[in-house]
Amino acid sequence: MALRRKERLADAIKAEVSRIILFEMTDPRVGFVTVTAVELSGDLKQAKVKVSVMGDEREQAVTLSVIRHARGYIQKQLGEKLVTRSVPIISFEADDSVKRSVHLSKTIRDALEG
Repeated sequence: MALRRKERLADAIKAEVSRIILFEMTDPRVGFVTVTAVELSGDLKQAKVKVSVMGDEREQAVTLSVIRHARGYIQKQLGEKLVTRSVPIISFEADDSVKRSVHLSKTIRDALEG
């Protein structure tokens, strides 16, 4: 039961953080961001939000920096939307799995063509 609750809370955080970043953050430096996963601690007090940012290295670094700087705002908005006793403290990490899968697909396609 506890595992299911943890998964539901992680899914809710993922959906809500995505919505906040896409529709409520107005900073023009925020590029194309996808929230890929949320990892909750066992006590549900910490949440690592993994984000994938499209663009070159500089754009990714700037976007991640802006999102990290807006953590307090995102945390506040999350607290207003989630129906829990306490809202987990969120932190953001870059997730390069999308970039790696695109690179792997390109490598496979090149090998098949060559």
